Amino acid sequence: MNTNSRVLISIGALLLLLAAGCGSKQEGPRESHSASSTHAVSSHIAEPPPPMPIGDVDCGVVHDHQGVVAHVIAFANGSGRAGCTDAITVAHDYIGGATGQSATTVDGWHCQPQPDATVPHVCSASGLVIGLRGQAAPASPPPPAPVPVHTLHPDVQPKVAEPEHSQPAPPPPAAHVAGEDTTNCGPVKDAGGNLRVVEAMGTPVGRVGCTEAIDVAAEYAATIGTSDIMTVSGWLCRPHSEGKMSQICEKDGLKIGLRNA
Repeated sequence: MNTNSRVLISIGALLLLLAAGCGSKQEGPRESHSASSTHAVSSHIAEPPPPMPIGDVDCGVVHDHQGVVAHVIAFANGSGRAGCTDAITVAHDYIGGATGQSATTVDGWHCQPQPDATVPHVCSASGLVIGLRGQAAPASPPPPAPVPVHTLHPDVQPKVAEPEHSQPAPPPPAAHVAGEDTTNCGPVKDAGGNLRVVEAMGTPVGRVGCTEAIDVAAEYAATIGTSDIMTVSGWLCRPHSEGKMSQICEKDGLKIGLRNA
């Protein structure tokens, strides 16, 4: 082999080495860029925020037969919250009926007045509570017709009453019996999905409003087993074995009872 051939072979080998070196230098940046891009994308992935807790909603107003207004409140509690469409419909049908001051069932909801001047009327179903905040209310039944007073004929003189014999003293008034003033506030759901009836029990110091009774009973029944003891908003709730109530919540002499539906 002559000298020129050796030179050509050496030049060719040198070119191949240079080409291989250039190729290896170009691969590095591409791999580095790919890794940095993946890290940038993954660093922007975040956990979704937790859901916001629900609260009470003012669904609007209704008017009774006299044009008096009440705001319809969908209260939130452990059982959830009623939708405004249902709340307005039930409230409208409730105040449109001549139910007076007694409890009644309206569209499947248990509605009645309660001793709470802020929310004087409530409706409940499956633990959900609707309140009427204002003076709108169902029409009271008309008073009884007056009875005419019997008068004697002008020519007839009234008979003189004979002396009365001594009569025994009337018996003393009966003592107050717990439960006489109990109000059925409607049902709530327990932890197993079963309905429990909530009653605002009459006590010597008064009776709790149904709105508070439903809220306390719903949280107590839905949170723990019915054999446990728990404090809910200052109310001490515990099992109860006397009478028809299976659980009792007490606070400041007031009582809330839960019984099987």
